Amino acid sequence: MTRRPENGPVDSLRSEGIEVAIADMDDRASVDRVIRGADGVFSVQNFYETGPEREVEQGRNMAAAAAAAGVDHFVYASVAGSTLGTGIPQFESKGRVERYIEQLKLPATILQPIFFMDNLVQFFPPTTDEHGGLTVSMGLDPATRVPMIATEDVGAVTAAVFADRDVWLGHSLELAGDVVTPNDIVATVERVTQRPTTYVQVPSDEMRAIDQSLAELYDWLNASPYRTDPDHTRALDPMVMDLESYLRSVGWDENTVFDEPAWG
Repeated sequence: MTRRPENGPVDSLRSEGIEVAIADMDDRASVDRVIRGADGVFSVQNFYETGPEREVEQGRNMAAAAAAAGVDHFVYASVAGSTLGTGIPQFESKGRVERYIEQLKLPATILQPIFFMDNLVQFFPPTTDEHGGLTVSMGLDPATRVPMIATEDVGAVTAAVFADRDVWLGHSLELAGDVVTPNDIVATVERVTQRPTTYVQVPSDEMRAIDQSLAELYDWLNASPYRTDPDHTRALDPMVMDLESYLRSVGWDENTVFDEPAWG
């Protein structure tokens, strides 16, 4: 399902014989039309595109349409810690959608990643100094442990959950392919790129000036490091990647040229 049929990834799906339906999660009627007759629904929203209120509305539209259509299995991509009252906007919004799913009594499974490895490529790539060395900059304390997973692997886990509906129905599954500190990230980047790498922690006030919600996430992780066991995720799919495998899979090596961070 997409609201952007002209996008390149849509053409790729069509070339593989996959039917692409046109709908907009802001438009309940269009979602109803697409979901009608479906056996299962995977629902994911983009907080950074929508903001919290629109994310909640889109999530509720998907859940309500699934309930009206009588789908057998609704899989919702939430976040670990969504029900802990953290006050982090992108956590609270997903918690509200989860509660709505419960109210509808949907046959559901909740997936709960906390940090995507893709962020290190898309938003926080290393910077290069004049000597060719690399610097990783984030708002995390150097020793804070963070569960991470590749978005590609979330897709693989989702497929596994759909395939074993009776096993995973009614469960909330925290997801991780690796649990690493910034110091671990630096060591991994060095192995993959064969270039000296250092870590710089961005102060909280500077992070807040860049991205308030991201700064709140970092502050929460620093104060309350989240524990997720990657072995539990690999029980769903043994091929789930650790951080080094992921960075190599996206082509990082000694010849990679790094752009400036998207948030900088």
